[in-house]
Amino acid sequence: MPTNTITAADSTDLLGEGWGDLEQAFESGQEPDSTELDGVYRGRLISVRGIDVLPPLVRRVVDILAGTPLLPWRGKRFGAADVGRRSGSNVWLTMRGPDLISFRVSRAERSLVLDYDVPANPPPLRTILGEVRRLGPGLYLGRMSVRSGQRTTPLLWFTLDNA
Repeated sequence: MPTNTITAADSTDLLGEGWGDLEQAFESGQEPDSTELDGVYRGRLISVRGIDVLPPLVRRVVDILAGTPLLPWRGKRFGAADVGRRSGSNVWLTMRGPDLISFRVSRAERSLVLDYDVPANPPPLRTILGEVRRLGPGLYLGRMSVRSGQRTTPLLWFTLDNA
């Protein structure tokens, strides 16, 4: 099993890390308890596929912009749905902003899975699949992927922490 080469106290510690290092940190993360994520969590975009081929100065500008109001995504809200099924949505504009783009929450091997294949989402968003693992107290690393047939392709990394 890989060892975590990243020590992260908060999401800013992960900015600028390479895709491979983020993958290694994710692999060494712990599965959150199915009821652990409840309420609103502040999100931060950490890396987007292909960004590591950009010059370092451009990557740094993108890292800075990801933590500003120019990115309208603020995080995720987790809650219980009918019949004990867990669900959630993305939070936009402010931490109390509108809930848009919903997902179902389930468990998979060592991860909580965020499945965007729900009727409320437009068809292109239904191909999105997220996974979340705990890196430390109150800090979670997530990977968002897109499904195409039987293939799943990772697109970006994000963190969640207590809002």
